[in-house]
Amino acid sequence: MCFSIDDFGTGFRTFNYLKQLPAESVKIDGSFVLNLANSSVDRALVKAIYEVAKALNKKTVAEFVENQETLNILAEIGVTYAQGYHISKPMPIDELFD
Repeated sequence: MCFSIDDFGTGFRTFNYLKQLPAESVKIDGSFVLNLANSSVDRALVKAIYEVAKALNKKTVAEFVENQETLNILAEIGVTYAQGYHISKPMPIDELFD
């Protein structure tokens, strides 16, 4: 079983969670991802979160990936995984393997 720190970067305690929890990955909050193609600030923040995670040997998961352009930018940065409507809409688990 693996754990991930959700909504990383959105609260005061997220860095404490990195120290205290045995998480394998950090989920980059969708608020930083949604406007990634048009915001140099969001891009810099995602890069910074990625670099922190990389330095701590954590994988990264980007939320709210809604289009190919965003996915390409995340791949350039080095983000490990992506989730969002561009990848797949939510579905019941029994449909996942059909």
